[in-house]
Parts: sequence; structure tokens; C-alpha cells
Amino acid sequence: IGTPGDPSVRVVNVMASRDIWRIAPAEIVTQAAELTAVLSVVFAIEGPWLVEAGTDRTALMQSDTALACAPGRLAPQSTGAALIVPLVRV
Repeated sequence: IGTPGDPSVRVVNVMASRDIWRIAPAEIVTQAAELTAVLSVVFAIEGPWLVEAGTDRTALMQSDTALACAPGRLAPQSTGAALIVPLVRV
């Protein structure tokens, strides 16, 4: 919640699944990672990333954000870092 300090940050506001959600511990990754939470918010801190969830594939550039359903996978397309914030149903 809030306003990004960098105007180049693209923000997408979505209504996910209507439910009560808890934010699980976040993780910064620099290598491929599995997305196992029911929903995960992925933020590309640095470099391009590819988010795969089922048959959906989303390319993220630096500062992009995506919402992914499990099972999914996050893969770097070059060196960089990404933040994964799992959302867990309460």
C-alpha cells in the first residue's frame, strides 16, 4: 500500500480470490524458485524474470509485479533479484 517512489514502477491492482489472506514470510531470490503458495506476489527487483503458472507465462522486466497461482515457477532471464511474497489463506 502506498505510492512507489520511482515513477517507472508499474503497479497493477487486482482483486484476487475473495478470502482472508495472511502474508507469509517474503523471500528475495537470485535463482529459479518454485511458487508453492496458493497466490504469490512477485516483484522483479533487478533484471528480467519469467513467471510460469500452469499454461500462463508472464515476462517481468525490472520493477514489474505479477500475481501468480500455484503451482508456479519463477526463473531469471539474466542475473538479477526478485521478491516473492506468498499469500496464504487464513
